[in-house]
Amino acid sequence: MRRHFGDAFTSFHWLDPAARYAHVASLLRPGGMLAVVTTEHVLPEDGDRFFAEVQADYEAVTPEDPKTKEGGPRAPDAIADLSAEIEASAHFRTTATRRYAYDITYTADSYIALLETYSGHRALDERRRARLLELIRARIASRPGGEVRKTYLAILNVARRA
Repeated sequence: MRRHFGDAFTSFHWLDPAARYAHVASLLRPGGMLAVVTTEHVLPEDGDRFFAEVQADYEAVTPEDPKTKEGGPRAPDAIADLSAEIEASAHFRTTATRRYAYDITYTADSYIALLETYSGHRALDERRRARLLELIRARIASRPGGEVRKTYLAILNVARRA
């Protein structure tokens, strides 16, 4: 029987780190392939400075949040792929790694709608969430064109079962 897990390849991070490679290896025949995509919001040199500037809004509303303390998005080159983790598992050997950066442009409404899906934003109490989203909406509305360009980095790791 052939199994397909394609819909889950961006949710790999939800699996228990101590068991995920052993579990996936148990589902594959020797030589079977694992493909994992990780994605992260990044800020390249030519990226939209909005994402550095908006940190002031997070610091005003959620200064104690660990994500706020981390600062804005990192540069794409600062993001590691999963090769070392894959190799350390002893269940797989990396066969390929590819990195893809892409942009998505958001209006104030579409960006706020996106933020409302993020668990960190959803976990805020109603008053703080409303204040944060109000500040972000105003920041976007004040920009020429009223849009933001968010850069994402997708990293594909492909590995063969040992």
